[in-house]
Amino acid sequence: MTDVPAQHLQVVIADDGTMDPRSRAPFAAWAAALQQAQDGGEVPRVVLACHGGLVGEAAGRTFAAQVATTFPDDWSLTFLTRTGLADTLGQLLGGPVFAWLREGVRRVLAAFEALNPSLVPAGEPVTLQSLRGPVTVQPLRFGESGTGPVPDQTVDAVLQRVTGEEFEQHREAWAALGRPQDVPNRAALRAGLLRAASEARRLTARRARRRAPSWVGRLEPFAAAPQPAPDHLTLLTPSAVLDANAWDAYITEQVIRELFPLPRLLWARMKQRMAAMLEAGGAGDLVVSALGPLSGIRVALLGHSLGGILADGLIRAGQRRAAFGQRIGAVIFLAPANTLGAVLAAPPLPHARYALMGLVDAEERNETGQLPWLLSGLYPRTLLYLISNALEARRETPLFGMEKYAGSSPQLRAHFGQRLTLAWVPDPLLGVDQRTHSNFMGNPDVQAWIKAQL
Repeated sequence: MTDVPAQHLQVVIADDGTMDPRSRAPFAAWAAALQQAQDGGEVPRVVLACHGGLVGEAAGRTFAAQVATTFPDDWSLTFLTRTGLADTLGQLLGGPVFAWLREGVRRVLAAFEALNPSLVPAGEPVTLQSLRGPVTVQPLRFGESGTGPVPDQTVDAVLQRVTGEEFEQHREAWAALGRPQDVPNRAALRAGLLRAASEARRLTARRARRRAPSWVGRLEPFAAAPQPAPDHLTLLTPSAVLDANAWDAYITEQVIRELFPLPRLLWARMKQRMAAMLEAGGAGDLVVSALGPLSGIRVALLGHSLGGILADGLIRAGQRRAAFGQRIGAVIFLAPANTLGAVLAAPPLPHARYALMGLVDAEERNETGQLPWLLSGLYPRTLLYLISNALEARRETPLFGMEKYAGSSPQLRAHFGQRLTLAWVPDPLLGVDQRTHSNFMGNPDVQAWIKAQL
């Protein structure tokens, strides 16, 4: 058996999705050793893995080492996306553009908090029957200060606080990161702010910032709900009862969606980079070309978060190039950032079984501090919620890695049949205690689950 360093390779991805020149010679040696192992009578299993986005080089190499630890007797190739866009972001995170973004979000959030209609009790507490037992909630209604449209002077006052002199100071730096037409002007910011304020009012009309008892557990529909009095707007939906972070999350998402196009632009470019890896001459294309002719190997795909999008690209490569597709026997997604639509658009490979592990929705909605580089603790949810609600083209874009959308999707079951395993964690029955979107591969419970899927 070839020693571990030769079996487990880390490939650095260049800015344009090609293989970094530093990785080409090691990749050629790795592919030759794999060919030799096959010719010697072995049936090697090759794991192609990719970590999530916005990961520094050290963290990417840690992920690759965790893959090697999980599969010590197999072969692995881990794509490292530290260079190019991610590297550029790493240099910018402490710079003036992102400092202004963080400060701008804080200011808008504080201003919108002032617009939050006051909520007052509306009658006695009511006990509802959920699928897990009774839940007592307090009906709420708007106080006098929370009615009526958002005044123009309020919008202008908020806008002045957000777009002061520093907006002009950093405008050139902002424009340098994207196309000039992506830089908002003051009129566009005002229109966006007004839309965001109106949406904030609408959301607050449907949700209360109340926390359910901790024993309630996962979000589940209520079996029955009382009829509100005609003159009261009663907030008794399951999301109102269990979603204490609804207001903070929504406002932050709307600020990004309406006022700050830069994060959305960067997310689009990250996805484009994943796609470029599978184009002719891309790093993924080179790997597919090298593995396709090796008829004696088995291939498993493993992707976490953004890496799930690359795994989807490799699946599609397997559909176009049957020799490679025939080798794929397993595809494992860890909290993938793929849209549900993209997953459903790719027919299952002929011999592959699929497995997905993601967080239960209650954990997804309570993860403050996981995005310190962008929001400095302002955003109370996971990256997948931010992608779904703020970074994708349409708000509430269904993502494959979110229990909210994939947990009970009939389309997924119809698409994969019995070939898809879904696991939502933490789950004591599975023996997996994972509570954050990051570092899935560093959890021994997750590693054991992955090996069980193979």
